Amino acid sequence: MIVGGALALVVLVWTVHDSFRQHQVIDTDDWKTELRADAAGYYIYLPGVIHHGMRPGWLSDERLRIIGSGIQEDTARNIIRTKYTYGTALIELPFFLAAELIVGWGNSDGFTPVHHRAMDVAGIVLWWSGLLLLWSALRRKWPVPGSIGLALLFLMSQGTNVFYYAFRSPAYSHIGSWVLVCLALWCWAHGVSGRDGRWRGALFRIACAWLILIRPLDLLLVLALYALVLADEPFTRRPRWFLGQIVIGIALALPQMFYWQAAYGDPIVFSYQNEGFTNWRTPHLLATYLAPKNGLLPYAPAFLLLPVAVLAAWHRERTRTIIVLFMFLLYWYAVSSWWDPAFGCSFGQRSFVQTVPLLAMITWCAVHHWWPRRPAIVLLLLAPFLAAAFINNMLAHLYDMCYWSTTWDPTQWLGNIRQVFN
Repeated sequence: MIVGGALALVVLVWTVHDSFRQHQVIDTDDWKTELRADAAGYYIYLPGVIHHGMRPGWLSDERLRIIGSGIQEDTARNIIRTKYTYGTALIELPFFLAAELIVGWGNSDGFTPVHHRAMDVAGIVLWWSGLLLLWSALRRKWPVPGSIGLALLFLMSQGTNVFYYAFRSPAYSHIGSWVLVCLALWCWAHGVSGRDGRWRGALFRIACAWLILIRPLDLLLVLALYALVLADEPFTRRPRWFLGQIVIGIALALPQMFYWQAAYGDPIVFSYQNEGFTNWRTPHLLATYLAPKNGLLPYAPAFLLLPVAVLAAWHRERTRTIIVLFMFLLYWYAVSSWWDPAFGCSFGQRSFVQTVPLLAMITWCAVHHWWPRRPAIVLLLLAPFLAAAFINNMLAHLYDMCYWSTTWDPTQWLGNIRQVFN
């Protein structure tokens, strides 16, 4: 136990150092900085609300230029307008407060190098917390040998784009959503009903409401999580349980509604305005999964295990398998319907980061059932994926933050692959 804890601490410290090293060559005024574009749009609530009441005028013209188009100063309404919800900022709050204590309370605009490093720490801590929650949840539900469990966690962390959004783009919403899904799965695995499970039930409902607050599309994930709970624990089917979810959801939504009222004149708005799911009839299904420009599989090869895991778990865990499979199909269609199938500058399909815990769940379940009967097949199947995970980790370090070629042009992706092997 002590040795395991020490190793976990070493990995945590090393990955924080890795993130610092990755960003030290990037000036905080560079477009590749941690707090720019979408990331700045999520983060702005922290210095904006805590020190300035979201009133305009405290950000310099140069700062507004650097952080990009995610933020506008509306002088008519006397407010800073951001199209992003405040859920990500809420997760980042402890790290922002720590940065403020270091630089001096309210002595800066909140975009100092210390604040940038605080976001680096946030990304790694959230990533690592999610891994620990997954480890506890899945080992409780489906015991596997410790070495196999560690291999699966490594695969899910490095063979997907989760780690990239922990150490390279930590202030985006995805790593926060990742840890909330992991928390919900942990609550489910350890029980959310009965006298012992009441507090876990509360945590589960908070995590679900928070997920929707961060990214409304993740309602699909919440429905899957609820389906898992409802299938296992009849207690959760009582009206009182759902009433608790509604109360928690409203409590978290109210600050956002007050802000929208002040910023847009309406408590419920679609703040993305001209952006949206405009391709419902012609979804970019193949591009979402296969395109060199931010397709899922070139940057998250672990997802190739999904159909294998579904087939392996089908006979023994049919209900859970159907829940996970149905969620992924719906998610695939929804993401493919977004107006920009590449989702801007992205390392693979970044909207799938928060689905990785469910991929881990179904894969872990399949390994649990296969390992006692076919250990050799499991090892032979995992080996190439673990090798792909190592390569993917190096790709994440080499990636230039944006894919500049056309959707189906593999030049940039292949160039990074060549760098890995050189």
